[in-house]
Amino acid sequence: MSLMDAKDKRIAELERLLKDVLEDNARLKERIAILEKHSGNSSKPPSSDVVKPKTEKNNKKTKRKKGAQPGHK
Repeated sequence: MSLMDAKDKRIAELERLLKDVLEDNARLKERIAILEKHSGNSSKPPSSDVVKPKTEKNNKKTKRKKGAQPGHK
């Protein structure tokens, strides 16, 4: 195989790889746009929103009571 054949083969390989990466990028951008759309910024009903599971961090009980801030009457 000559040097030009090796270069041509490598160029073709890189062009194919670039095409694949660009297609993946476009598909991921579409997916992000879908996931970012919710009832607050579109005409979708709230029932169609993606519900994120509550994490343990968000479920922790606090010792403070709900309501007015302490010390204020």
